[in-house]
Amino acid sequence: MLPDVGLTDLRIITSRRGYEFAPDTLRLTSLSMQPVVDHLKAGLSFQSVQIGTPPPTFGEVPLTIPPGLVFVMGVFPSNGNTLVPIRSVCIEPARIVIDVAGPSEVCGKVFSTLKSRIKTVRAADGSQIIGAPSRMLDSSEVSFRLPGRVARFVDARFLNVLSSLPTTTQWVANGMDVVPSLRLHFQRPSERYIGTQFGYDPYGFVLEVRAGSQPGDATLFSSAPLDDIAHVQYLQQLARAFEE
Repeated sequence: MLPDVGLTDLRIITSRRGYEFAPDTLRLTSLSMQPVVDHLKAGLSFQSVQIGTPPPTFGEVPLTIPPGLVFVMGVFPSNGNTLVPIRSVCIEPARIVIDVAGPSEVCGKVFSTLKSRIKTVRAADGSQIIGAPSRMLDSSEVSFRLPGRVARFVDARFLNVLSSLPTTTQWVANGMDVVPSLRLHFQRPSERYIGTQFGYDPYGFVLEVRAGSQPGDATLFSSAPLDDIAHVQYLQQLARAFEE
């Protein structure tokens, strides 16, 4: 359950969680055996599954044989009659990535279900085919309403200069307004900057007007490398810091 944070019309669009494994603790070859694939597919009602290289989410995916597994459109029953859609479960050579249209905690439950479904299956050397993950990564996307101009999150001095240019002065006179899209990225100053990443950025934050809405509706979109609870808490702090 999400905390009461004062943000209205809050929607969890996506929660993703990546489980990373030390070498040889995730046995992709054993997981790719047809009886194992069928058992995992049935356990979470996936509509389809294919053997292939999964799309990169939390990092590059190495080319191996077998290349990986991609389970698509499953269902996880949660809280009685609530069904949480599982967009995908991607099994890479050293990572399992779970993408759900719901809270981040469901990713953890899906992972536990995967492990329990094959707990009695062993690799040829007797080891588990899904061992203990060495690291866990989170990402989430939410939309919400926050009355006021999105431009409040941009330094007023910059906006004043921008709005005073000959061209923009005419635009403002015609009723147009600045609609910023904020993309922030963390990295070491000594590292080479590679430019804006429009896919998943493990060190990136996005805040902008929700695509398909009107800026006057005050519906915003936020993407962050956080689970949904931490994500909403961050937005609450941001709203308080820029309260109009």
